[in-house]
Amino acid sequence: MAVAGSSPASGSFWPIAVNLSALVLLGFAVCAWFLHYTDLFPEVLNLLSLGGIFAWIAFLANILSKERKEDFQHKFETHVLLPKRTLAVIFLIASVFFLAWASRRGTIVVSTHHDDKNRTIEIRSRDRKGEWKVIALKEESLPSREQRKYALPTSWFGSREYRVKVSGLPAAVADIEAWRKKSLSVPDAFDVPLVLVHPSLALSVSLQKTPVGGTLSVSADGKPIGKLPSYRGEAVWIGGDKDIDIPERILSGWRLELFRNQAPQETLARWLPSASINPAIGIFKGQRIDVSLITPSQRNIIKTIVVTPPYPQEVTLDESNSDQP
Repeated sequence: MAVAGSSPASGSFWPIAVNLSALVLLGFAVCAWFLHYTDLFPEVLNLLSLGGIFAWIAFLANILSKERKEDFQHKFETHVLLPKRTLAVIFLIASVFFLAWASRRGTIVVSTHHDDKNRTIEIRSRDRKGEWKVIALKEESLPSREQRKYALPTSWFGSREYRVKVSGLPAAVADIEAWRKKSLSVPDAFDVPLVLVHPSLALSVSLQKTPVGGTLSVSADGKPIGKLPSYRGEAVWIGGDKDIDIPERILSGWRLELFRNQAPQETLARWLPSASINPAIGIFKGQRIDVSLITPSQRNIIKTIVVTPPYPQEVTLDESNSDQP
């Protein structure tokens, strides 16, 4: 006959060993998922360490008498570690986490190791109309020389497209699969098809002379994608947001053009405040882009290009492109 308070019978060793091993494996697997797919592992580790929730448990445990603590340990062993149903409960918890939840998650890994600028990042998915209006990650800071992981919803064991917008760069569309990581390196992964339109020096002066300005229209493969009324000669992005930084190679060419023509430097200030036409629409290599500008004098300046690298592709509107003599 067993004596109260004595060690358990030898027949109870295997149920305890199996259930305890299953609990350890479950904890290890969950922590491994957070470590591999998210940046939350330090928080999870802190929560589970002596500096987190267990510190509070240890504090409360010290209030109890030795007999009460032994009684709790005995009940935990009797009701948790010994029953065979514990293994089924652990399996159910693992199924809910890994099959029902983690199997609907994929990860975008954004690396800024080759970028020296502090930026911001925002991630969106499509709504039922196919527009990028569902915010998956609200705009937050993206420091340079770091790596960030963003676990995002997908379909069950499927995929979902996300639009990743990093400040100063064009948006990139990434197809994220469940149980997979998609790496995006800043700025290389954001070198997407992009067109930058600006007027020549003479045309810029003409547009500035009238308060009305002109009307700039853009079509892609013959289909209109947007227009800018009251256009005054600023640079215009096609296929990107207006906050994209103009590359230094283009700025250097503009400065050289102004220097050769002995134009005032304030002309550059008129080109720099960029605008955008339908930034949510993506363009692609080989696509035909038609740019039309109706000047204040009602002349129609038309420029047609085929999208080719390097990006952004620069397009200069000039009076020589007019369809009128």
